[in-house]
Amino acid sequence: ELGCFDSVIITTPAQQAKALLEAIPEFSNNTESISTDPCWVCVIKIKGQLNSADVFYGDHPVLFPAPKIVPNLDDNQGELETWVLEATKHWSKNHIEANATDIFDALYAAFCELIHKTPDILSSRTHRWLLARHRMVCPTPFLWHSETGIGACGDWFNSVGLTNENGIETSWLSANALADTILQESL
Repeated sequence: ELGCFDSVIITTPAQQAKALLEAIPEFSNNTESISTDPCWVCVIKIKGQLNSADVFYGDHPVLFPAPKIVPNLDDNQGELETWVLEATKHWSKNHIEANATDIFDALYAAFCELIHKTPDILSSRTHRWLLARHRMVCPTPFLWHSETGIGACGDWFNSVGLTNENGIETSWLSANALADTILQESL
């Protein structure tokens, strides 16, 4: 037992939220139509700066748009940049059982091709994200049951017309809308 709480907010992917939402059947039922696609993701820290855009967009067969996280300044290593290399859903599905080393090599090669440079890698992490992009989303921006204090939010909700292609922004908007609702009820 974790304790007694006034509210519980569930932020897991829909497939994992289903069991947690069983106390409210209509909420649990909302998760049944949600389907996801897997995605390979690699985060790389490179030495120096690319002096480029903060996001690389394009219709690439391997890479989804690649954002730069934040330019870093490290006293020991000089200027650094961190990039998120996310594979497209089709490429990820076709390589879902590949090993992480091969995935890193492929995503890094695609990134280098895209930027026309071969930056020095200081560190990297590759992850197979099985519940990544939602194909079907819940039509509301969040779920909230004020009588029980149970709610859910995340990127599997339709927040102000955005789709799951907006990723983290959709999650933030969903959580923000739920928080606004809870705060309004508490006034």
